[in-house]
Amino acid sequence: MKIAIVHEWLVTWAGSERVLAEIMTLYPEADLYVLFDRLPSDKRSALPRNPVGESFLGKWPKIDRLYRNLLPLMPAAVESLNLKDYDLVLTSSHAVVKGLLLHSGQLHLCYCHTPPRYLWDMTEAYFSRSFSGRLKRAAASLFLTRLRQWDYRAGQRPDAFIANSEFCRQKNFPDLWPSLYRHPSTGRY
Repeated sequence: MKIAIVHEWLVTWAGSERVLAEIMTLYPEADLYVLFDRLPSDKRSALPRNPVGESFLGKWPKIDRLYRNLLPLMPAAVESLNLKDYDLVLTSSHAVVKGLLLHSGQLHLCYCHTPPRYLWDMTEAYFSRSFSGRLKRAAASLFLTRLRQWDYRAGQRPDAFIANSEFCRQKNFPDLWPSLYRHPSTGRY
């Protein structure tokens, strides 16, 4: 069985990266893919091995400083990853990698650290400083609506989800994955 592990990005060494390292230890034969890799060299040794593939965002200069501003490109970046040769794809997601496009016959298991908070329940906290002024707020509203719609559809793609804690499961996965989202049209949970 050929296995791929996909993680959002490697920029810092924090909680989700520690979990990623543990997942990689459990599957030593798996290949690692990321949207982009800018992990500092002093943190590199904490990962069991380096990524074998990146999305087109990996070619962007200064992506480690710009990636939050490139949020509207994230769905296209994750959908651009070609994982057709793998039987099992494990995603480590707190943002977009759950939205991979896979083929029938491939199994997709998503370890969900949290749904993207900046899209659903903490939007104001994440974007209040970035989007001051009417024009910026209108543009943000448009792209956030589209990202919510994409994220809702992307949440249907994995075959199964694993929540990172009982708290996360109870808060976000009471029945099925889609129930944690507000519906893109109505805005209701």
